[in-house]
Amino acid sequence: MFKNLKIKTKLILSFSIIAILTSIAFYYSNSEFFKKNTEEMTMMDLDYSRLSFNNLEEEDTKTLSSALEVIIQDPSIKKIYLGKDREALYSYVSPLFETLKTKYGISHWYFILPDGHVFLRAHSKDIYGDEVDRLTFLKAKDTNNVASGIELGKTAYALRVVIPYYNNGKLIGYVELGEEIEHFLKILKGETANEFSIIADKKFLSRGDWASVRQVAGLRDNWDDIAEHVVVADTAESELTAECFTEKNLELVEKGDDSLQQIQDGNKIYKCVGFGLADAKGQHNGSILALIDVTTHVGVVNKANQLNAVFSFIVLVITVIFSILLSSLLSYPIKKLTQVSQSIAQGNLNARVDIKSKDEIGVLAQNFNQMADTLLESQKLPKNILRSMKDSLFVVDTKGNITEVNNAALQVLGYKKEELVGRPISAVFGRTKSIEALREENTETTKAQRPKVIQYIPAPGQEEDEEY
Repeated sequence: MFKNLKIKTKLILSFSIIAILTSIAFYYSNSEFFKKNTEEMTMMDLDYSRLSFNNLEEEDTKTLSSALEVIIQDPSIKKIYLGKDREALYSYVSPLFETLKTKYGISHWYFILPDGHVFLRAHSKDIYGDEVDRLTFLKAKDTNNVASGIELGKTAYALRVVIPYYNNGKLIGYVELGEEIEHFLKILKGETANEFSIIADKKFLSRGDWASVRQVAGLRDNWDDIAEHVVVADTAESELTAECFTEKNLELVEKGDDSLQQIQDGNKIYKCVGFGLADAKGQHNGSILALIDVTTHVGVVNKANQLNAVFSFIVLVITVIFSILLSSLLSYPIKKLTQVSQSIAQGNLNARVDIKSKDEIGVLAQNFNQMADTLLESQKLPKNILRSMKDSLFVVDTKGNITEVNNAALQVLGYKKEELVGRPISAVFGRTKSIEALREENTETTKAQRPKVIQYIPAPGQEEDEEY
């Protein structure tokens, strides 16, 4: 079907297809750019949250370390500890612990014997004698140096700092301070206006301990909310966060994927992102997931996409119009060549192509006109020969009308050429005589002067009345 179309139509269709494909490619490339830009903005927010989290850990580690240095330098505390008077030690350190708790958020204070058993929990004096096997403690014990890290306890993540406790160069135990990191989330939310959650892997927790601690604290038992994980802390418990804090997303975070799905909540749009948490050995045991508000970013992208669509449409229209004009410009001389060639084919040898351009089409038109001139001259040659013959000759068409007569015939008959051309041959020689009779008739004229009639036989495709 396409090969039967005119050149102008083919050119318009070709340019239009190119214009459409170009506009589509332009639109989608810009859309992908804006989408990528939104993703990059989201990742910048996540990177900021991750950096802030790490900075909070570093700053609070320094705070806990400084507090421990003060504690181990206090001679009164050391004297009571060496006397192994648990009640006296608790009574002495309780006011200091309340100050640390209020001012710095410290929630744990341990005195640990050299063999690793708890001598006193300042935050819970009735629990003691159990053996400590946390990684930070074991690291401090192995290195005889300060050790720190975020560790998962029975129901919460805590930042812990452990320092060896000496008296006159002899190890007398260890002192540990710790704080739950739930307040990190509140600080991050205040800085970014995003929602955060700390989620732990259940295989590192005890179902019984979780239920009992949550009950004592007056909190809902949320153990069964997620299949393999449990929410330790959350800045906003809602259906919205539940869409983000899913098993699938947690598995993606464990695999190293930062950016998760996009969530719509009324007029608000959030991006679910996250990063992993690891213990002192570098083992993954939980994640921090965040809901980043990308409403503004998405709004900007949507407006940009709308402008992109309008601009792409304008480009398409302009390109199509340009293609039509260019197609017309290219097809016009070809159309003229076609028309003149058809006119010449119909017998009009005087038809010429009026194209003066210097390009290839102009050269083609010039060569075409030269061919037409040559053809016209070749058509005139038989008539010139006819006129120069000494015999009287008439040329008639198939209808019997005279189309040409030579000078010898004009002299014999005494007519002028314009008196004979176009008249029926019968009007000259009599209506009753046929052409064949004229050919056989003997007159008083000499054989050389006897008129000869040539009947015109048209070539295939020519009109019957066309002059030879």
